[in-house]
Amino acid sequence: MGTSVAFRVAPGVRVVPQITGPRSPFGPLLAVRGGDGPDADRADVERWRTLAGGGRVRGDEVPPSAWTGERAQLERLLNTHTARVERARRPVLAEPIPVRTHEVRTDLRKRYLEGIPSWNLRARLAARGDADRAVDDEVALRTAARATEHAATQDAADRWWRQLGNAEPRASRDQITAGLRRDELPAAATAVEAGTAFLVAVIDTPETLIGRREPSAGNSPTFPIALISDRRRNRYYLEAISSLLLTIAANTFALVAGVAQANIAVIGLHHAPQPCVLTMVELPRDSVLPDDADTPVVGNLFTIAGRTRIRLAADVDDETVAITPLPVWDTGVATALNVLERA
Repeated sequence: MGTSVAFRVAPGVRVVPQITGPRSPFGPLLAVRGGDGPDADRADVERWRTLAGGGRVRGDEVPPSAWTGERAQLERLLNTHTARVERARRPVLAEPIPVRTHEVRTDLRKRYLEGIPSWNLRARLAARGDADRAVDDEVALRTAARATEHAATQDAADRWWRQLGNAEPRASRDQITAGLRRDELPAAATAVEAGTAFLVAVIDTPETLIGRREPSAGNSPTFPIALISDRRRNRYYLEAISSLLLTIAANTFALVAGVAQANIAVIGLHHAPQPCVLTMVELPRDSVLPDDADTPVVGNLFTIAGRTRIRLAADVDDETVAITPLPVWDTGVATALNVLERA
């Protein structure tokens, strides 16, 4: 396995697992604290992000009520990466609402009549006439103002879109993290640098994720009798990690066109007395989500990772029986762990 995987963290960024509230099937969702926020107003960015889209296609998802039984839940974990993704597109604002003449006339009459006594009918009649003659000019002024505001907002949205195309660090990191959280994936971006997105993901233990008993054959919530073997559970667990990483990478590439590679560190929160790094992978865009694909082109990260640092123990038949955390003294591992904010 590779001896080092570079990992970056933007200054001041901290990643916080959300212990309460919504969570993903794999583990708690993550929130990001600190770091520089986007240049534009956050409300505008949310509006542009909604228009741009990107990430998993929500219509493909199976309702949670359908995932009954151990087998169905396991299939969900192992096949998360098969959900289609859509690529973010340039946000195009709707044309401004036309100025309504009758509303302008009402506003002008109210303004012109202000301060004129109700008994002074001659003055009020003259004021109404002045207001009506000013309607066309006022409509033109308001139309021009709306067009100017629309053009300025569209220009700002285009600048934000170009930032994503160029993988600008702040805008790209914010876009990736927001998209992953919206799609309920337990991951967040810590930095974007030179076309590479650096992310951390968290995952529950094998016993929590896979369970201690053999999954039932059907989707009904039956009670399986046989205890699952460590070897079999860990094989399922590695496949679940693989599916999660491919999903995170595919969403990252769909959300930010300028990102060419995703470096992901997977952190286990409860695998040891302290949080530990289970694996670090480097996934290039072309190997996960080429330009003509709407799902990851392969289902197993081990076949495409440029370098992977999964540490496994093996029995005499070279079958996986355990997952060993990466050494904490490694620079990349230490960096990934230091970004995690302890409760």
